[in-house]
Amino acid sequence: MVRGLDWVQKVNGYEVPDNRASGERSGCQSGNGALLRAAGSAPKATTERGYRLFPSDAAQRLRFIRRAQELGFSLKEIRELLSLRVSRTTTSRDIRARAEAKIVDIEAKIKSLESMKKTLRKVTGVCDGCAPLAKCPILESLDRETP
Repeated sequence: MVRGLDWVQKVNGYEVPDNRASGERSGCQSGNGALLRAAGSAPKATTERGYRLFPSDAAQRLRFIRRAQELGFSLKEIRELLSLRVSRTTTSRDIRARAEAKIVDIEAKIKSLESMKKTLRKVTGVCDGCAPLAKCPILESLDRETP
């Protein structure tokens, strides 16, 4: 049994969380099996009733995946991070390079979002909300190729 996790029980050699308690305590919700499988953590077996049995580190791995998603990493990037984590040749420098690359991606997204916001502010600034729909400046600006 995983230390400190009284909500895990041993079934056929696998540590299985109690779905209700484990979700509350790990911050995870039911239905996260698909997320674990997408990140490369396939269940090891199933019970007689069809419940999927995940390894004992599944709750920790799920928290890692969720947090990485919150920071903008894709499932592919998360799989790479998980793979790098267990590689004997990986250094902290490798992980830092991935994080710095993600920062560059995020900065590009922020720049794009700022541009979208600027354009939307411009078109909403010329719309008083009183024109007939056929003359709506916002809809007209969407019809044009460039804002």
